[in-house]
Amino acid sequence: MEDVYDVVVVGGGVIGSACARHLTLIQPDAKLAVVAPEEPTGSYAEHNGMFASHYDEGRVTRILDPNPVWARLAKHSIARYRDLEAESGIPFYHEAGYVCIGSEQHSAYLERVQAVADAASVTYDRLDAAQLHARFPAMPPADAPGQQALRALAQTKDAGHISPRKMVQAQLRVCEQHGVHVVRDYATSVSFDADTNLAVVHLASSYSTTSPSSPPSSSSTTATTATATPPLRARKVVVATGAFTTRELTDGVQVPLDVEGRTVVFADVTDMMQTAPDLQLDRLPSVIKAISSNADAKTEAEATKEKCDAQASHDTSTGAATKASNADNADETSARKQQQQQQASEQATAASQGGNSSTGMDSEQAGGNDDDGDGNDGGGKGARGAGPCYDMYCLPPVKYGDGRWYIKIGTGDFPNKLPTLADVVAWFKGPPSKPDVAMLTRELLALYPPLTACTMTTANCVLTYTPHGYPVIDWVRSGVIAVAAGGNGAAAKSGDEIGRLAACFVSGQPDPTYDMATFALP
Repeated sequence: MEDVYDVVVVGGGVIGSACARHLTLIQPDAKLAVVAPEEPTGSYAEHNGMFASHYDEGRVTRILDPNPVWARLAKHSIARYRDLEAESGIPFYHEAGYVCIGSEQHSAYLERVQAVADAASVTYDRLDAAQLHARFPAMPPADAPGQQALRALAQTKDAGHISPRKMVQAQLRVCEQHGVHVVRDYATSVSFDADTNLAVVHLASSYSTTSPSSPPSSSSTTATTATATPPLRARKVVVATGAFTTRELTDGVQVPLDVEGRTVVFADVTDMMQTAPDLQLDRLPSVIKAISSNADAKTEAEATKEKCDAQASHDTSTGAATKASNADNADETSARKQQQQQQASEQATAASQGGNSSTGMDSEQAGGNDDDGDGNDGGGKGARGAGPCYDMYCLPPVKYGDGRWYIKIGTGDFPNKLPTLADVVAWFKGPPSKPDVAMLTRELLALYPPLTACTMTTANCVLTYTPHGYPVIDWVRSGVIAVAAGGNGAAAKSGDEIGRLAACFVSGQPDPTYDMATFALP
């Protein structure tokens, strides 16, 4: 029989790579492996494999959040960034700060962010429109139309942006330093062998080299080659495959993940950073801005408050809010979490984030975990109850692989449903959504009017949502096969803590300071 691993992590994205690293700390003598495909090169349209959440250089990171559980996950992850950078030798965190912006009609959302921040002892500043412009000259002055009503909360420490690509590289480098077998392949199925009581992970290269993207069918005439990789056998498996979390990978169990496609827009600010130094683009923070197209502000505010109250009730009933507000506690807004509660009956498939850049920059994606994760780590599902209400996230200038600097804007709010795996792959490879591009461009120029002079390009991505609005960390076959997936548009910044919780869970040592029922399969 082939070598038997103690634990195999399937998926080497933001959550999976973190899970594997934390397993080396929890089980230092264990035989471990992580299945982590290489990032695709060239055109995505020609790529026949999987995509992942971390093929990107910019995600928002911050503790300020209307949800205490997500604030806590972020707080603990951010606290470990510098140690991970030091151990791996790979920098990925930029402490550029974070600003949360809303108008009077989003006061319930801002008040909830403040309440969570106060409970978690997070330091922040309150800013009005004039103070925003004074601190960030690229934003409109206070006397510009619509600016007078703006309010903001600014977090300057333990906030900014990360490169999820480099963070995953850092996690995997440390894994290798601790003896983890990093398998540069992807899994096609995970099953349970009753004869040996082991989980079996079949890899793409376990099959014919002439058809590596899928296992042979019963009618296939293609023989397995002599060089095929044998399946991995393990006492336990953690499936952290985000958008590609199919029944084949979860021993036939359908994990309720709702996959939705998104488009993001990039503004090339390279030249403007040189020609307009007075705008101080290099000092911009990461931003999440609540936006509403409903003219009836009172109705919108009431709808937002109702959803905030519903979320607070949910947190309390699971025990998560109480634990998250203890002394130790506190990649997405309250509206996202609220809408996830409201739409629980709709959610049922799989994905995370990813995309296809139309620029000359390196390939853009945000699929896989983050979904999860860990995915566009900013805007989340908005409250669509009393007229359209959504939020958008915007990163400061980030340097990409082509050597140029881009400001990225996106949202978690366009319901482009992707019910099948084929739909997910097609979205990654396909053209941008024109309505999404139009809205995002409009909102980007409202936030930073000088960017009208910049060239705009686009990319596609996908998000994974769960019915309860948190990652799923649970067994699909008790004691043998677990799943850790569902970034809900917020997992990139929090991936290290989510991965740690998954590692503790599969090791039989769940963190007692969390109510793990919060992350259970619905």
